[in-house]
Amino acid sequence: MPVATITTVFCFQQATGVDGAVNTAVFALVPDVISLDQYLGRSAQDVIRAMPGVLQAIDQARADPDQLYITTSTAGGRDNAIWPAPGADVEMRAGQSNDVNLELPFEHSLNLSLWDYDSGSGDDLLGSITLYAGEQGAGEKVRKAWSSVEGSCYFVTYRVD
Repeated sequence: MPVATITTVFCFQQATGVDGAVNTAVFALVPDVISLDQYLGRSAQDVIRAMPGVLQAIDQARADPDQLYITTSTAGGRDNAIWPAPGADVEMRAGQSNDVNLELPFEHSLNLSLWDYDSGSGDDLLGSITLYAGEQGAGEKVRKAWSSVEGSCYFVTYRVD
């Protein structure tokens, strides 16, 4: 039976501080702001063009670390964490890495999902990778786990023995 050894996880880019709800709220303001453009002396196009900058400023101001945990399922929940421990997470920021040193026996394939714990809403999927039994004996590998929705990018180093 193959055994996956997960050695490290490296955060290339933590999740953005601006999620879909914030985007929706900011863009919901556009009609109200546009109706005031006559008082502001700005055109509707100027207001719309400024919105990405507003979102970027919110994101930079929020710069919260990810509260990372890993599961082998596609469902979140810190209680399902295989790393760092059930019910736990580790703060991660861009440029940081953590030694995982976790051995996981599996049969044909193994899913690893990286999650950001979120106490106020559902946990956010930061990315997933799949390891395969056919990788057995191929040495150390690095795989990217990313999410276009969350803006996160992680690299997971592992081998299958």
